Amino acid sequence: MHVHSLLWFSAVALLIATVYRRLLGPTWIAGMAAVMYVLDENNFMPVMFIANRNALIALFFGMLSVLAHHRWRRFHSRPAAVAAPLLFLLALFSAEAGLATFAYLFAYAVALERGPVAKRALSLAPTLCVIVLWRIVYNALGYGVANVGVYVDPVNDPVRYALALVERAPLMLTGLLTPLSPDVPYFLSTAARAKFFIGALASGEFAAGEETLETRLFGEDEIPWGELAFPVVETTLRRYFRDAREKVFPFHIEDITVRMKKAE
Repeated sequence: MHVHSLLWFSAVALLIATVYRRLLGPTWIAGMAAVMYVLDENNFMPVMFIANRNALIALFFGMLSVLAHHRWRRFHSRPAAVAAPLLFLLALFSAEAGLATFAYLFAYAVALERGPVAKRALSLAPTLCVIVLWRIVYNALGYGVANVGVYVDPVNDPVRYALALVERAPLMLTGLLTPLSPDVPYFLSTAARAKFFIGALASGEFAAGEETLETRLFGEDEIPWGELAFPVVETTLRRYFRDAREKVFPFHIEDITVRMKKAE
């Protein structure tokens, strides 16, 4: 299973090197940028965490979309003009993280696109159409996340998303400017996140804080079953309590097909 993820990571690294080479030219800068991506430990989580492999797949198709977009805009290739939004759609089908591809296309229109502003804006129209159609289907099929602090939906909860962006942007910068992983703070309290960020900038050191006081063990009757965000969490907990009563802990293999519904 991990070999599979390593193959996806290798393909992504090759694509990223190709993107840098196409945009920066056949220079040592492009090669150095590709090497820095491969060596950056913040990019290893999707490889180590099998359930996060979809991020690699989304990035793979996202980079292909960027390459096709570049070929369309620079060389006026009609096949590339059709392929770019389709590849972007495949990135969205792979993971919600595929939306991040739009940031690269937007940056391309701002920094690399030639011509008047209106022409640059129109170059993003196919991608925006894909996003709108994808979101309509996404909502209609009942996908999404609610009642969980780590993930915030920018469409259904834009105010909370904006607040989360202000809070988390410095933590993401921490991952770029320091050796500390930006993933760790998401599992800490707000106060602990602030200490994490300030401590990282001040001394590069951090330690556990009051967030440890917020954790405790819950009995089966104390768990808010109707507020659990992920079906896999509910299923796992119910299997555990059932096995605990029977004092037998077998190995469970099953498909979890219950779709998360929004809280009333």
